[in-house]
Amino acid sequence: WCERAVALARASGHRERELTTLSTAVTARLLLDPDAGVAEGRDLLALTQAEGRHAISATLLMNLGSGLGELMRLHEAADWLQQAVDFATRHEMDGNLQYASAWLALCELRLGRWTQAGERAAGVLQRTGDHSISRLMALLALGGLRLRRGDPGAQALLDEALRLAGNSATLQRMAPVHALRAEAAWQRGDLAACRAEAMAA
Repeated sequence: WCERAVALARASGHRERELTTLSTAVTARLLLDPDAGVAEGRDLLALTQAEGRHAISATLLMNLGSGLGELMRLHEAADWLQQAVDFATRHEMDGNLQYASAWLALCELRLGRWTQAGERAAGVLQRTGDHSISRLMALLALGGLRLRRGDPGAQALLDEALRLAGNSATLQRMAPVHALRAEAAWQRGDLAACRAEAMAA
């Protein structure tokens, strides 16, 4: 579908749409073949940056980072997400900055960089509204951190995350929330709730 959309964009001379669709294609390729997706992403990023297409460049950086995070290629993901944070900061793109920061916090949590993850996630929560996807990802990072450290307040964060994820009605958002909630139930010895959370996703 991306290839068809790119052909239409080229035929109509719509460069912005062409590059946006190529960025979507990179994300799809990444999830099918990570190495090929990263290679295509690097090439496209060089092109969008050379043309000064900041919005597309920022999205591409975020998608490379979050996509590799979904695939648990965490060191690579963290590198791309740090680039996304730096780029968004430089170009004053706050929405992109918060999403990339939230995802970077999640990767830091999974890499065992707990102090950095907690500080970064808390910062995103201070700067995002009640209904943003960036807030959801930060809730997962901070909730997961509190859960694994045994700190208070984990359940309240996971309850808020469930409300936000439910509004999206997408597996990409629901699955990680239910996974953490299942982990929380398992920790407190409630195997029935653990099973219910796992099955909900």
